[in-house]
Amino acid sequence: MKVNTKIKQVLNSAPKRLAVTFGLVAAVLVPLGIYAWGPSRDTFTMAKPADHVTFNSITDNPDVGDERNFLRVRDSDKQYWGEDTTNGWTDTIDNVQAGHTYTIRMYVHNNAAANLKREATNVRAHIDLPTRDTIWGKQFEINGYLWSDNAEPNEIWDNIVLKSDKEFHVKVVSAKYYNNIRTEASGGFDLGDEIYTAKGQGTGALLGYEQMDGVIPGCLEYSGYVLVQIQPVFQATPSYDVSKTVDKTTANPGDTINYTITVKNTGNTDLTDVKVVDKLPAYYSQATEQVDAPSTITGSIVKDGQLTIAKLPVNTTATIKISYQIKSADELTCGTTTIKNIVTSTTNEDQTEDDNTNNEVTTVVEKICEPVTPPDEPRPDEPIPESPTVIAQTGASETVATVVAVAALGGTTTAYVNSRKYAKTNRK
Repeated sequence: MKVNTKIKQVLNSAPKRLAVTFGLVAAVLVPLGIYAWGPSRDTFTMAKPADHVTFNSITDNPDVGDERNFLRVRDSDKQYWGEDTTNGWTDTIDNVQAGHTYTIRMYVHNNAAANLKREATNVRAHIDLPTRDTIWGKQFEINGYLWSDNAEPNEIWDNIVLKSDKEFHVKVVSAKYYNNIRTEASGGFDLGDEIYTAKGQGTGALLGYEQMDGVIPGCLEYSGYVLVQIQPVFQATPSYDVSKTVDKTTANPGDTINYTITVKNTGNTDLTDVKVVDKLPAYYSQATEQVDAPSTITGSIVKDGQLTIAKLPVNTTATIKISYQIKSADELTCGTTTIKNIVTSTTNEDQTEDDNTNNEVTTVVEKICEPVTPPDEPRPDEPIPESPTVIAQTGASETVATVVAVAALGGTTTAYVNSRKYAKTNRK
């Protein structure tokens, strides 16, 4: 049996990511079973393949190793580097996450030796997925079955386990079959929903080689694999967080401070009519805003004190940036001015945010004023001037009295002079 390098390359390639929106409903627990491959059967090697039609019983396959472990799963939203020789393929996902796409791979190989030219007929595949809306659980055993009318044994199985800390079920994104005729690069063969809805032996989606007719020849070059991409569906749990930051906790009059409001959908369901309320303090001369949101915005924080985001999908964030210029020194009182700002929010789905400890910010503004100098006080050794006991009076009557007094004084002087002259004359 020759090894075909093309199918090996395809098996080691990473499936493309797919994003699908999924529905959400109520929960019911489904217990976990014991997982293993089966039934017990003869095994073979690449050097010594089977002498009859049988599936996935070679223990040294160069592409997948022991073929009995033919059902694997991996998180398609993760990157797997060269040191991971498994390329992420595993039997168990311990932490299924919302929004991630998981790929289930079922390997298919008719182990009959090529020279025998023995074809397997009515080859069918079925993966028992928990897709019904009434099925919920925190962990699931997912069984994969491979059937052929003329294989020994007719049916083989293997399984994987999916786990989460929250109840979930899954939704199928796509189901395809790939081989050397139709590789991933060429799009593969589409499989119907029989791959995951069929029940009972001999049921499921038909596989094949050149077409999906149920016929697969023996030998590695005719091998292929089913890829089913799924996403988990969790119960709707609305949750969101609104926070606010400021770039300056202390500032001067006239400075510009920058507020950033962030609204994040932290739940697993979309939010609608997300109303953000923020009454800006009055200590500003001007303010501008810039909004980055995933849907239509109505209203304005600066103009209206609130705005509304029409829709905030799961794991998305809206950001509002506000530049706030503090009033000038002439418009502020002396001393400390505290600018406190609080943002709040509500939605149609949830009226209370999940964390209200991070939506308040404070900036302190200091205005320094020059002290007023009191009047000069006299020095201790400087005499204090006495106040007059009689206050000088002015006016018309006081002027006339003054003239009369002056005239009387003049008359008295003249009489005195004349009397002196008379006395001198008589002595002669």
